[in-house]
Amino acid sequence: MLNLNTRMEPTKNPRPFSLKQGICIPLAALILNLAHPAIVAAQSLQGSCANGSIDTAIGCVPIDKPENFTTFILGWAVGIAGGVGLLLIIYSAFQITTSSGDPKKLQAGQELLTATITGMLLIIFSVFLLRIIGVNILGIFT
Repeated sequence: MLNLNTRMEPTKNPRPFSLKQGICIPLAALILNLAHPAIVAAQSLQGSCANGSIDTAIGCVPIDKPENFTTFILGWAVGIAGGVGLLLIIYSAFQITTSSGDPKKLQAGQELLTATITGMLLIIFSVFLLRIIGVNILGIFT
């Protein structure tokens, strides 16, 4: 049986915290953070982009032809929309899972899931239709 009247003595740390341990990790992080901009600057000086492109944080942005620039921007926009859609699907699944029988929370999660999937389908089909009508039929970027 457990005796609750006994008094427990505080345990002593066999190895106290030293100043050396407390400085090593932040010092290493500081050195790595200070070296990082120099590494990035050295890489950007190499000029990895071809002529007619601008080296930016998101990559080489083509500016020589409007169709190349539009393709680049649309690719990024669809990628970001897909990422936001995935996060909303995960959030709606969390809402549905944690509704715990509450019909309002369950309906809210289902509506969010339906709206997210509908929005993603609209984005996919709009890009598909723009490519068919703009490029194949009208020949805008040819």
